[in-house]
Amino acid sequence: MRRTTLAVAGAALTLAVVPVSTSSAFASSGGSGASATVHPGRVPLGGSFTLVVDCTAFADPMPTKAEGQGLSEPITLHAVEGHKGWFAGEGEVSRDLGGEDSVGISGNCLKGGEDGSAFMATVKVGPSGSVPAGVGGSVLGANAGEVAGGAVLVAGAGFLAVRRRKAGRL
Repeated sequence: MRRTTLAVAGAALTLAVVPVSTSSAFASSGGSGASATVHPGRVPLGGSFTLVVDCTAFADPMPTKAEGQGLSEPITLHAVEGHKGWFAGEGEVSRDLGGEDSVGISGNCLKGGEDGSAFMATVKVGPSGSVPAGVGGSVLGANAGEVAGGAVLVAGAGFLAVRRRKAGRL
């Protein structure tokens, strides 16, 4: 009985946590077959990030750059060695962004921007790391998936503690 309970709790925990672990920086361009990912997903003003573009849905992709208002300069994309159809480049958020909290990045997998080859991604702009003492609150805000995942973990731990207490093992 105990193994079954643990297996069910483990399966529920896995199902609760897996959707939370997917990157919020991933963005697809409406079913075009092209997609882009930004790492890290949050960058301070003047900070750098990596843009990775998946153009594997196209026979002969040739993206050369990605652009976006709020970038210091366009991102030059290079083929990722050993991964046909994948491209990557380094970008930098402009220090003169103003009050914007994100930067949209776009480009095309095919030269000339043929239909269906567009990709888009977003990089969030703001401080990263810990909050200085005394300012109060959280800089990064709440993520509903993370809150739900945390609630599942706490509920599972509480359930197991009650079960162990009733069995006289706590």
